[in-house]
Amino acid sequence: MKDDGGAAKKLEFRDEKDAAKDRWAEGLASATRCSSRKRPRRDMSLPLWFAVCMVVALSQVESAQATPPSGFTGMTLAKGTFTEFQVINRLTQDQLQRLAPGFPGDTWSSLEKTEGPSDLYIQTNTWAPGGTTGWHKHPGHSLIIITSGQVTEYHTDCTQKVYGPGTANGTTLVDTGNDEHLIRNEGSVAATGFAVQLVANGAQRRIDEPAPKTCSSIF
Repeated sequence: MKDDGGAAKKLEFRDEKDAAKDRWAEGLASATRCSSRKRPRRDMSLPLWFAVCMVVALSQVESAQATPPSGFTGMTLAKGTFTEFQVINRLTQDQLQRLAPGFPGDTWSSLEKTEGPSDLYIQTNTWAPGGTTGWHKHPGHSLIIITSGQVTEYHTDCTQKVYGPGTANGTTLVDTGNDEHLIRNEGSVAATGFAVQLVANGAQRRIDEPAPKTCSSIF
């Protein structure tokens, strides 16, 4: 007696094998540009290889579009590493009357807490007229003082604020950390300032970013 079921299974297996070959050929054609530089390993499926190539290509494009500083110089004056700490300070109304009689409030308090070691940077910054920091962010917060001239800070929504002696916003600004921004000197004289930055121990202090689509004309 003939085993028709076995023959049918062999035929079905052969069809699936042919279909798999067709799918491989179609995928290979769509990934020609990537595979022309380096062929995929035998144990890596083409869809996974194509995805890897796309990630690499996109990361290269993003890196190429980063906006580095121009006419801006930042220099580290000091750097130190602190173990984790928690510091709390509070002054009552009576204490403020004695220590800070002009204080505009009834109480003052300060709190800073870290988990794990931190790197503290003290930076000096100089902007030539037209100088810019380029779009960037930091993996930690910064306290910034503009000591001369004026600078304009832009955020990704293109909002702007001017800082410096004699400006409505004053000489100080706070970068909360991981806040993509750009600081540019739009005046005719140089601007200078200082920054104190706290980041995780070993972290890159500054991360360059491409100009955001919402504010691509500012760089």
